[in-house]
Amino acid sequence: MFQWLRMRVLLCLYLMKGVDFSPQKTQIHDEDRPLYIPTVMGRVKRVLVELQSENILDSFDDLIFLDCGCGKGSVLLDVSCLGFKKIVGIEIDPDLYCVCVGNIQRLGLDSRVELIQGDYFDDPKQFDRVNVVYAYGQFNYNQLGDFCEVLNQSLMQCPRPFFLVYTHLSHRQVLESNGFECVYEKYSAKFGDYCTSVWMSDIR
Repeated sequence: MFQWLRMRVLLCLYLMKGVDFSPQKTQIHDEDRPLYIPTVMGRVKRVLVELQSENILDSFDDLIFLDCGCGKGSVLLDVSCLGFKKIVGIEIDPDLYCVCVGNIQRLGLDSRVELIQGDYFDDPKQFDRVNVVYAYGQFNYNQLGDFCEVLNQSLMQCPRPFFLVYTHLSHRQVLESNGFECVYEKYSAKFGDYCTSVWMSDIR
């Protein structure tokens, strides 16, 4: 209950500043994905900080962060204080993308955050520069398999430190069968934002 109330208060406070992170139904949502819902604010930052404290991840200074399906940009704001070399958000929904652009500008992050409108499968080469990828439950079984293939090809071509951070993962066996190992898990309230797990590929 506390987590839900905290999230509602934060959404209202940001809305008073002209920044909209609220849930929304848009043109690409259907019965399988009826509503855009943001990741609980603060969750991704806490996970990354804990990775650093457990010596799983070193400095953020040389790393590039990508939010796959960044929605209105709440996770981009969340990680903006960690010192990433670059922060990138990609969003296929034109309505959410437009809101995200406005939010990032109002928050004064437009010089530090790169926004891309489109599908992450349109240009797989974009993953070659990325070290930390965040996803929130948007992949079905087959899509997640395709996503793993894209990531593994990128890592074979451009070996580098790499972490996949995933909230509400429905098909963890797909990651495991594609050579990814879970190195960290954090659970939230059962009614809330599910589990956030961190995965590393055996291609390093």
